[in-house]
Amino acid sequence: MVWIWILMLAAMLGAFVVMWQRSKRGTLGTAPAGPGMEDGTLTLSGVSPRPLEADQKGQAFVTVSGSIVGPTTAPTPVYRRLVVDFAERWPEVGDRLPVYYKVGKIDSSWQLGSLTPPPDSYGAPGQYPG
Repeated sequence: MVWIWILMLAAMLGAFVVMWQRSKRGTLGTAPAGPGMEDGTLTLSGVSPRPLEADQKGQAFVTVSGSIVGPTTAPTPVYRRLVVDFAERWPEVGDRLPVYYKVGKIDSSWQLGSLTPPPDSYGAPGQYPG
């Protein structure tokens, strides 16, 4: 009888952990906005050459360098190796990419994407009479 209670408790704990991990993920292109997080823009100043072919997953590594600037932060130089889809357009020097980061830890916490979801493609509510 004790084993049944232990198994039920373990299953509930496992379900809780799975739900918690899923709740931390953002939707496509967005991230959960936590305290101290901010949107910014990465301007590329260096990009590694495109390889001749992709790996087995259709991806390739690209090393980028540039400067991130945000609403409350001064330009901060960054450098990182990223995985990109080989079929997508290869990044170029001068590209401006949306990023989000933890304020005060820009160089170690930045990620491609945005904290805010993209605008609705159908326009603002109330735009169409009805």
